[in-house]
Amino acid sequence: MEERKDDETLRYQIVMREARRYIASKLPDRAAQLLAEMDITGIPISEGDGDVFGEVERYAATIATLTARAEAAEAREAKLREALTPSGDTKAAYSGEFYEEIELINPEYDEDDEDSEETLQVRRPVQWTTIKEIMHAIALRASGKGG
Repeated sequence: MEERKDDETLRYQIVMREARRYIASKLPDRAAQLLAEMDITGIPISEGDGDVFGEVERYAATIATLTARAEAAEAREAKLREALTPSGDTKAAYSGEFYEEIELINPEYDEDDEDSEETLQVRRPVQWTTIKEIMHAIALRASGKGG
């Protein structure tokens, strides 16, 4: 009986090694990196329980989940990069979206008129060059290169 268990354990180990090798060969680079960062190789596997293929399927499902998460993260990153890269599209999207309030001296101010205001509050759009500078500063900070 002990010999049968050893054969089963050896078979299990071979199947798991080959399954890991096969799954790793199918991973995109980003998912492999994420897998390494998460260190799921320490997932407990119960040897000799006869459920070798169930373990392989669970391992494959974990890899598929990590791959989907990596792809979703890459898609979000691409959208963020596009949103922070000055272009005709971003200029069209952001121009006229941001304003600043400035205070100006009222040229028509009349100190004898109690309804007359000495200053005027003016709302004016932020210039595209300023928006580009802000986008650049955000991108630098997000990359870890800026303060």
